Amino acid sequence: MRASKPLKRRRYKIGENPIYDRERAVWESRIDPAFLTTRDSILGLLALWKGDAEGMCIDRGELVPSRLLAARQKLQAVMDDFEGLKQKAINAGKSLPKEMPPKLMERKLVAEAQLDVARSEIKRLKEKLSDFDEEEDKRHRNEILKGGPIGSGKLQRGVLHVLDGQQVSEGPDGLLFIDQKGSPYHGLPTSVYFEDVVKPWKRRMAKFRAEKSKFHRLQMVAAQEGESFDGEMPKKPKWPPIPKDCKLVKTKNS
Repeated sequence: MRASKPLKRRRYKIGENPIYDRERAVWESRIDPAFLTTRDSILGLLALWKGDAEGMCIDRGELVPSRLLAARQKLQAVMDDFEGLKQKAINAGKSLPKEMPPKLMERKLVAEAQLDVARSEIKRLKEKLSDFDEEEDKRHRNEILKGGPIGSGKLQRGVLHVLDGQQVSEGPDGLLFIDQKGSPYHGLPTSVYFEDVVKPWKRRMAKFRAEKSKFHRLQMVAAQEGESFDGEMPKKPKWPPIPKDCKLVKTKNS
């Protein structure tokens, strides 16, 4: 997993605008990498900084603008006020102001600092979330058919959810199927999996274990009698293929 990177997004060099620098320092102090230990904690922080599709978030039980949206609104308010000053100058027949008044410029620098920190933090949180998802995906891939197609399932609310480490979903017809990209049985209805994969595999494995046990027994007898043994160790059977006449469920991951 990537280490947390310092925030880099700056629109002014350090020391160029002390007001901007001070406000950045204040907002950066709100960032605590210690909270980035779980996926849920990252999602929670991402919600505060970025918000939902409309830029809103729940903070301390109230629906409020996210930090990104709040910064944008502050900056927009500054620009609107400056446009208002320009319009007043036009209405008074005077020249347009070339620069913002000091107080307005201070508000602008504060809003820009907040906006830059928010954007940088959102980017960093998204990268962190991607790291967590990649690790979780890797862990899950390692569990796919780890013990072979033995028919071991997990239920979620009384419905089969995972089968031999493979995700299970409900198809268009309401029947369950294996919905696991990377699995050789992706798209296979679970009913077919149990009947044409699990059962044959268990029969093959039972035969394999019996032959393996016989091999070791004969090997031991030969050793005890001081004779050579040239028997061949039985090979573990391959997983049964998908039946040729089986119609797979089509998914986005197919």
